[in-house]
Amino acid sequence: MMKYVVNHSENFTAIGPPFFMGLMHFIIAMTVEFNVMLILTSTEDLLNVVMKFVSLTVFVKIPGFYAASLVNHRGVKLCDLKIPVTKYRKDKPIEGKSFVLHIMRFVYKFFRLFFCSVSFYFMPFMAITINFQFMVDQPKDVI
Repeated sequence: MMKYVVNHSENFTAIGPPFFMGLMHFIIAMTVEFNVMLILTSTEDLLNVVMKFVSLTVFVKIPGFYAASLVNHRGVKLCDLKIPVTKYRKDKPIEGKSFVLHIMRFVYKFFRLFFCSVSFYFMPFMAITINFQFMVDQPKDVI
C-alpha cells in the first residue's frame, strides 16, 4: 500500500492517510510477529508451545470473523476491485514531485529493507538466540 501511494500519488486526494494506514499495518504485523516469537520461544515444554500456538492463531482469525459478518455492506464490492498498476520505478514516477513524497519513499524503502532482511533472514536466528538465552538464565537443575 505504501509503494502504491508513492508511485501513484495523483490517484489520491490526500496521500497521507493511505500511506499511514500501510505503515501502521506493517508496524502492527511486525509487533505481533515478534511477540508471538517471544511467547513461543519462552515456553519450556512442547504441550505449552502447542497450546499457546493454537490460542495465538485464534487472534489471527478474528478479523476474518468480522469481515464475514459484513455480507450486505457496500465495502464488500471493493474486494473484487482491481487496482491498476500503471507506473513502475523504472518510469521514475516521483521525479519532480514534492519533498514529502520523497520522504515517504524513503520510509517505505527503509521498512521494506527491514522486513526483507530481518523477517526472512534474521528472525529464525533471533528465535534461536532468545530460546538459548532463556535456557542459559535458568538454574542448572531445570535444564
